[in-house]
Amino acid sequence: MTHTGATFDLCGIGNHLRIIISKPKAGCVLVCNLTDTIHDPDCLCQFEAGEHERITKPSVIEMRKLAALPVDQFQSALDNNSIVFREDFSAELVQKIVSAILETKSVPEKFKSFLR
Repeated sequence: MTHTGATFDLCGIGNHLRIIISKPKAGCVLVCNLTDTIHDPDCLCQFEAGEHERITKPSVIEMRKLAALPVDQFQSALDNNSIVFREDFSAELVQKIVSAILETKSVPEKFKSFLR
């Protein structure tokens, strides 16, 4: 459930797909989310419609909204219908995200450390 490449939606909170992009570290996984390209047209990590079943328009990873989420909270969120898991991102798509995060100077080291 909390493996690298797993994707999920937060029920009732927007329509932004979340992607787990790291293995657990100190009990947390690094999560990013997609948003419309219009919100960050210069982002290093861009996706075209169709690269994943949930990407229906040009999208980017929202670098300023990376989050380290506790692994132990996923099961309760699933049990409470707070999240819905979707089709996994492929290893290639996850690597695309990871590479862009590591290259983005504005991403704090505390997040980059999950990916090294």
